[in-house]
Amino acid sequence: MSQAKIKNNQDLVSSAQYLSLATYRCPKCQSGNHLSLSGSGQEVCCANCGENYPLQEGVFNFLKNPSKATANELKGMALENGFKENEVTSYQIRRHNSFPGFSEKLKSTEGEHSHYYLQTKMNYDQAMKQLGQVGNSRVLEIGSCHDYYFLKPFQTVNAECFALNIHYDLVHDPKFESWPTKVIGDMNDLPFKDGTFDFVIISATSHHSTTPEILVQEIHRVLKLGGKCLMINDPTWGIIKNLGGPDNTQAHRESHINENEYSIWRYNSMFRKAGFDYQHLFSDFYDQRLLNMAIHPRTRFASVAKLVKRFWQVSFFRQLCKRHLLWFAQAVFGFPMNVVLTKK
Repeated sequence: MSQAKIKNNQDLVSSAQYLSLATYRCPKCQSGNHLSLSGSGQEVCCANCGENYPLQEGVFNFLKNPSKATANELKGMALENGFKENEVTSYQIRRHNSFPGFSEKLKSTEGEHSHYYLQTKMNYDQAMKQLGQVGNSRVLEIGSCHDYYFLKPFQTVNAECFALNIHYDLVHDPKFESWPTKVIGDMNDLPFKDGTFDFVIISATSHHSTTPEILVQEIHRVLKLGGKCLMINDPTWGIIKNLGGPDNTQAHRESHINENEYSIWRYNSMFRKAGFDYQHLFSDFYDQRLLNMAIHPRTRFASVAKLVKRFWQVSFFRQLCKRHLLWFAQAVFGFPMNVVLTKK
């Protein structure tokens, strides 16, 4: 290993303004007090159990022994992106000259009936209003990628920003080299100490867990008392959902990828059992579509939406539906879930 390479890795670590190994815990022995950076600057070492975790391209890789479900997810993502089965490790961290930012993604779905990325943005902006002051905090995004769009508002107010995923597409851009702090890890076994974060952001990701109860418990564990989680843009199962057309979340995906749908009953049950208060949000995206009477003909249950939009202009009806009928829309039609969780 060249001295230049070692120095580069050490510089990537030391230049991360808020980085501290005291933030993490060892996934193998779950000890959080025995981690240190090796002399070579290439590994994080646990003195308690002897396990070592590689530091690659400034990314901490704690996914050394993934569960079967997580290994399948990673394999599916690699195969979906043109890699072979024996190249999964190479897929975990890739360097690119550039990749599309969120603004480009917004344009890419303008013609779609769901306008996915506009919906994603509006749901995020709506949920963020529930957080209040976020300055001088510590935030984790689970499923973070590309230009870290969901973390940028926190960066502007000097919050510590951590990103976690099972793989990373890194770009040659100085502003992303040491920000955010990037970690490869399992969302069902988060490599962080208890009570580490003020906020957790998880968008369109919880349904990729095959053990969502464990995921919710892990989020609760790493949040501080009173901390909040924004769990947004997740599809849900509905009693008659599939009668409205094919399921977008399961179509056109590699078979190893964990695309699941859980009912709102199950989500609410796991929130309560973990110890969360929860507030579901009626999506501003759908609210505006109904107000503007802009129902795309390919919208799931378009005929129902067209009927509802006739009454949506009536303030009393609109507020009644938003306040009391969201659960019904989720349970019956599989309305997407946007929820703010608060650790009691």
